[in-house]
Amino acid sequence: MVFFRELVRSRRVAFVARSIYNEPYFRAHIGESIERADDALRVAYDFEIFGGRGRMSVQADPVSTTPDEDSPEHWFKKHQWGYGLTRRVQSLRYEVRHPVWACQRVRSATIEVDWARVYGPDRSVLAAAKPVSTLLAAGSPIEVRTAEPLDAA
Repeated sequence: MVFFRELVRSRRVAFVARSIYNEPYFRAHIGESIERADDALRVAYDFEIFGGRGRMSVQADPVSTTPDEDSPEHWFKKHQWGYGLTRRVQSLRYEVRHPVWACQRVRSATIEVDWARVYGPDRSVLAAAKPVSTLLAAGSPIEVRTAEPLDAA
């Protein structure tokens, strides 16, 4: 799994992720809208960063379930290890701990992003792309363990 850029509300989280783990976290202005009804859950996130804007929204089942252990949702939300490169191009890994997150089955999703401004000009081709999968998870506090270098084999 590779992340182009991860957007968070907290300057502190962005700073620590970039400086210690060399992860592409950036602080953005992020707004959210959550509407619950008997028949659906509607969630939308609006964000602004680097002069670009975006909106990601889903309509999902109102009831959450824990993903089956052999499902892509379980793997994506439960994976325990993060890998990356230091600024000196040394491989590193770190452990991410959190409970398995409950998910809602996504019925439909909309992504409207100024890809070139938010993620860089080379990502503008994503405007025409369709997601392979969309996931809505409840989330929780997490614990990120200290990064450790990986020895070259």
